[in-house]
Amino acid sequence: MPLTYLFNPENDLALAADVDRYTAPAPIRRLRVDLALLPMWIASPGSRIIAPADGAEFLDFCKSVIDGLDGIGIYDGEPSQAMPWGWSRSVRNELLRAGVECKADDAMLSQLRRLSSRQTTVDVLQRLDAKGVDIPAVPKVCHSLAEAAAAVGEFDAAVLKMPWSSSGRGVARVDNTFFPTYENWVSGIVRRQGFVVCEPYLDKLQDFAMEFYVEGGQAAFKGYSVFFNNQQMSYDHAVVASTAELRRRLLMFVDASTLDIVQTAVTECLEELLPESYSGYVGVDMMVYRKSGGALAVNPCVEVNLRTTMGVVSSALGDNVVHSGCEGVMRVLYHKDKAALEQFKSTLQPPRFSDRRLSGGTLLLAPITSESRYTATLTIV
Repeated sequence: MPLTYLFNPENDLALAADVDRYTAPAPIRRLRVDLALLPMWIASPGSRIIAPADGAEFLDFCKSVIDGLDGIGIYDGEPSQAMPWGWSRSVRNELLRAGVECKADDAMLSQLRRLSSRQTTVDVLQRLDAKGVDIPAVPKVCHSLAEAAAAVGEFDAAVLKMPWSSSGRGVARVDNTFFPTYENWVSGIVRRQGFVVCEPYLDKLQDFAMEFYVEGGQAAFKGYSVFFNNQQMSYDHAVVASTAELRRRLLMFVDASTLDIVQTAVTECLEELLPESYSGYVGVDMMVYRKSGGALAVNPCVEVNLRTTMGVVSSALGDNVVHSGCEGVMRVLYHKDKAALEQFKSTLQPPRFSDRRLSGGTLLLAPITSESRYTATLTIV
């Protein structure tokens, strides 16, 4: 049975709400519409994408110039198996209403919601520590304002995080001096979501992630993503290159044995923690940071994303779309109005292809319409 993909970027918020029918804020609903075809870049041959019908023209163009998109089409109601960006009660019910088969039952969804919280990051770090992997201090799960204040006091410079949040939201850098400013925020999170996570602030040099595909209790490494966040700690852009090239970039900071040890240990942790019934991507965010003595190290688990991520897409683009020897940048941008969108479009250089791979210019990763406010692009640099 073919797979049907759905881009539902609101899923982290839907998990936090934990309701049967979640309505996302308007900007995220717009993002979902504008980038509906984004899963085509990771879709398996013969699969379908839930997207507006007029996206077929864009899909046909991409098929005409790039290999690997054979048989992929717009969902038209035929029997298929669901593959959403992320799982929640809300998206399961939405897919069922659309006629897509969903294997996820209530028990599985409840388990996935629990595992999608930042408690799992803490669990993975504890397991990695037990396996002998070098880690920074384990984050603290705080169930009260007093516990959060004590944790911030212990770390001094700290980062507070909601259990469930999206795209850098629900994250605050604090210290002893400024913690009182966040007391109401922390109390609200504890009241609504049950706890807050406090972790030490690290001297970050580079964000990256290891991307996995999990099926039948087995986790397979799919590649790296090397990305950059903006000042609001939200995703800004990613380096797009082959897995081998991204590994070479990371080896500028740490040695090969460190990456290999982390990959093996994280694979084991995912196989220990995730249910055999789960089939889908998992992105484990990591970072290279500088220790107090000046040595460089890897934080092997900044966050576990139990869903498809932008890193999964950028990794696939690097291995399957960008021409060998080239390097690109993947960006997701917001444009406040039509004038801003038109100005952006005027700056784009047409894509150039060699051997059916992108070798120059900018390739749109989803079609742009007159109503678009978000764009996703891959530009060769």
